Amino acid sequence: MFSLKPASRPKGFNNLSATELAELLLNEADKVIAIVSDWLVERDQGVNFPCFAIIIDRLEAYLAVQSIPTSSKSRFFSILEQLSQSNLFLTFLISRNDFYPLISTFETLMKNKGKGAHIDVTPPSLNELSQIIKRPAVAAN
Repeated sequence: MFSLKPASRPKGFNNLSATELAELLLNEADKVIAIVSDWLVERDQGVNFPCFAIIIDRLEAYLAVQSIPTSSKSRFFSILEQLSQSNLFLTFLISRNDFYPLISTFETLMKNKGKGAHIDVTPPSLNELSQIIKRPAVAAN
């Protein structure tokens, strides 16, 4: 697992502010991909699938914000797709199932569903819920 301590950041990111990195992603995501690719090659640690993980939790909160235009949301998802397709970024978008109708309005998010890009998790059964509560309690003594 890589950690991004200041001394170990990809060289191209060392002098970038968060705003500057965002601008680079918006306008030249391929440069971000190249920087990350070079950095991962330099740091080859024998990992089978070296990559950066992007985790967006509570995606429904982002989708529900009315002040962000749909075009901006689509652009965001297109950038995530571009990063993911480079095979250098593993992207997880996590959302509650009841927001699926909002997710389904974005072609980028839906086009790979048939290829297993979505994992739908059902609510736990009563037995599973019981184990979720009991096992940590038993482990903690």
